[in-house]
Amino acid sequence: WEEVPARANSWIKDIRTHRIWTEIFDGKALLEDRLERIPKPCQFDLQKNCETVANILKEKHLEEGTIAIEMDYCCYNAMSFFKEALPKATFVDSSRLIWDVSAVKTPQEVEIIRKATQMAQDGVLALTKEPLLGCTVGEIRIRYQMAVLKMAAADPGCGYQDTKLTMSIGGDFAPKAGAAPYRAASGDSIFVDPGVMLKGYMSDIGRTFVVGKPSELQERIYATLRLGVDAMFNALRPGIKCSELFQIGQETIRNAGTGLHAYTRGHLGHAIGIA
Repeated sequence: WEEVPARANSWIKDIRTHRIWTEIFDGKALLEDRLERIPKPCQFDLQKNCETVANILKEKHLEEGTIAIEMDYCCYNAMSFFKEALPKATFVDSSRLIWDVSAVKTPQEVEIIRKATQMAQDGVLALTKEPLLGCTVGEIRIRYQMAVLKMAAADPGCGYQDTKLTMSIGGDFAPKAGAAPYRAASGDSIFVDPGVMLKGYMSDIGRTFVVGKPSELQERIYATLRLGVDAMFNALRPGIKCSELFQIGQETIRNAGTGLHAYTRGHLGHAIGIA
């Protein structure tokens, strides 16, 4: 099912397949009656798939070796089958190792993420070019998606896969379903959480803007938050911890003398993780 795109996109040359519920076969072999009838499985056989992996390890003389598995993504049953198939092997957790390796991005990966972020940003800016007064969440989401699709269509080689947008309108910050009936009123804050996926990498940013003219309170909060963001950018350098940047941003906002002395955030910036 995934073999052809895997071979086309992965640097890994040794690719093995296993059975899933979808039957994959050669059409010519079917018409020439060279296929055997098999019972239709309702789902893949996890134990047989684990045995397939175990046989590959035996082929490489690793059946008594130390096998590192990303335990964060391995279910209990799979581990039981692995231990049964490889009773002399030692299994260790490689989650932290994979985490550390994944944290270092190649220039190619960085460029994909940069482009995905720019597309999300441009998609949000496209929203501000038309009046949003009276629009629902669903209508605004469609405008964003159309803007991103237009960019992807203009650059077929960008590797576009998907787009996402969660958002809220007004004082209730919780993300709204696309079918929410509320329509944006003058003075409402609109928060959007958009992203674009290119070649398996998802960008994720946050933007807030106001329908119509902002109030004095909205302008004051924006100006204060901007002070914090500017302070973080000025402190940004190779080797600085994200936690240090967070504290710089939060303390700048708290100490700005604009009434936000008790301001506390869950995050400043918008991390996407390392996967």
